[in-house]
Amino acid sequence: MMAGGNASTSSGTVLATDRFSTNSDRGYNVQRTYKVTDICGESATCEQQIVVQETGCTLSITNCSPRRIVLSVFGGAGDKYAILRSTNLVDWVRLHTNTIPFSFEDQNNAQDVSRYYRALYLP
Repeated sequence: MMAGGNASTSSGTVLATDRFSTNSDRGYNVQRTYKVTDICGESATCEQQIVVQETGCTLSITNCSPRRIVLSVFGGAGDKYAILRSTNLVDWVRLHTNTIPFSFEDQNNAQDVSRYYRALYLP
């Protein structure tokens, strides 16, 4: 195409297979192999390497009252996390950042129908 030629598209298949292994940094490796086959039977493969970092944090949520939530974060000593809150799982607000273990009290708006929390690892 770059030299002025033509390209066409047709039906084909894409198959993906995964191989999992652990790594030495508290995580996992995923080796994903894609095989693409066109309608004429021609095929090609490629590989993708995915590294999943396991941070090992536990977020404990205690509902103390309709407007008061206590969040506690436990995990590897010295790891830093940010507590985030959302009412719609799309827009997240950072509430507090600290080195674990720590607890944080969230005073909520009475109009919030639902509140969602997550702990974000900060390298």
